[in-house]
Amino acid sequence: MNNTARVRKTDGVSLASDVVLVGAALLSIGVSLLDFLGVLDELPWLSERVDILILLGISFLLIGLVLERKSRLDAIQNTLDDIVSSSVLGTQYLEESSTVVGELVRIVRHADETVMSLGSKSTASEYLRAIKEAIQQRDVFYYRLISGTHITHELHEHLSSVVHSANVQIAWTPKEKFGNLTVTEQQCILVFPAPYENQFSGLRLPGETNSRRYIQYFLEAFSKSLPVRTDRSLEVMCEKCSPDTARDVAKIGKVMAEEWHSLARTEGADEAGLG
Repeated sequence: MNNTARVRKTDGVSLASDVVLVGAALLSIGVSLLDFLGVLDELPWLSERVDILILLGISFLLIGLVLERKSRLDAIQNTLDDIVSSSVLGTQYLEESSTVVGELVRIVRHADETVMSLGSKSTASEYLRAIKEAIQQRDVFYYRLISGTHITHELHEHLSSVVHSANVQIAWTPKEKFGNLTVTEQQCILVFPAPYENQFSGLRLPGETNSRRYIQYFLEAFSKSLPVRTDRSLEVMCEKCSPDTARDVAKIGKVMAEEWHSLARTEGADEAGLG
């Protein structure tokens, strides 16, 4: 039930409670006033039913109190639901680099459908190996968004080994405004850089709600980036294999454009042969 429906339901119960309480009060005041004025003495049929009227008023009062209690409990439950839905329960700060890597490996190994990774500086061999195993052994879809002007040699070798897999998509953006993260359909880990080489911390966000949020964040960034489909496009960004090209956006862009034209010609020739 959405917030609007919950509020309307609570308001309805509260209104019913108010009506019943006011009715009980009016009935009690009316009977008391008639008795005080002596009107009941002139109306035998009414004076004989005073006890019943009193019981009826008490009944109305009790019903009103029950409705009022239910209205308050519903309001409290709505407040608790809002707090839970807007909170990140189970969030865990990962202070040590080894802990971050361990958690990354764990969520990748538990992924059933998708692994999405954003970043270009990974050197964690165990983590990269877990992704490759997920791709090859469980047919998990792997999306990697490379950000910035260079990648590590470890990431280069990892991506080169899977770039031609049917369930792998890689894209590149020279912008480094995006945060590093790995997200599956169940959990998400944000990775924060440190001022020291190969040092980083992280934040683990469990739950499908958090995953959906960061999957959407990833896909928006991925859709605005350039697809990477060849080994050469990866090599040109490797800080070890292409030191003269890496970190130079113009040179990287030129090589990637050449790769795209070559790939388009090859695919065109293949389609013509099939025709």
